[in-house]
Amino acid sequence: MNRNHAAFFKTPAGAVLEAIVRQPYHRYGYLLMSLTNQPAINAATWELDARIASLPAAKRGHAKQACGALVGDIMVQLGAHRARTRTGRPRSGRIRGSDRFTTGAVWTVPRNALAAAAGPLRSDRP
Repeated sequence: MNRNHAAFFKTPAGAVLEAIVRQPYHRYGYLLMSLTNQPAINAATWELDARIASLPAAKRGHAKQACGALVGDIMVQLGAHRARTRTGRPRSGRIRGSDRFTTGAVWTVPRNALAAAAGPLRSDRP
């Protein structure tokens, strides 16, 4: 995430979007979307769409980019890497069912990422 995105999240509207993106349950959604070769942000668009629609038109594009950058930071923290096409370019995918988001980054996650993220939820662990 760059300085402009970080500054956006310090505004009242940005803080609301950041809180949505950082919800603990979304990290499982981001991982599941990545395992199915879909853009990770697809897991949060159902919550983000209405909030972004309420922003002034001039700020919506930046808000979407900032949310995508934050999801990217979260994915890197979870051990993911940006998926690549055969030619080596970063892979993006289409987001269906969203009023505001059209494309997003696709991530490659380690095989054990979902199990590691769910570790605290498992009852069979001591």
